[in-house]
Amino acid sequence: MVGERSSRKGFSTWVGVVHGAKYAVARIVGITLRPPNHKDEQFEDFGSHHPAGAQFVYCDGSVRMVYNNIDPSVFTALGSRDGKEVLDSY
Repeated sequence: MVGERSSRKGFSTWVGVVHGAKYAVARIVGITLRPPNHKDEQFEDFGSHHPAGAQFVYCDGSVRMVYNNIDPSVFTALGSRDGKEVLDSY
């Protein structure tokens, strides 16, 4: 549901406005094309300053780390709406 995104590639906030920004609404959407903290990280990628991965809030209210070494196809599938993918608990 919600994932961590580093500010390494540009400033953002969860909601609201960024003071002095060109646009009133802050960027709050991320994509799952690359695993967290990927070496070719882009602005819209999930990532963090945690060396192992990034934290995500799941729809059941739990918070879990998604590790950098997750299979890229699994990570991409987790960002889809209709695939009915399930991530095993660790």
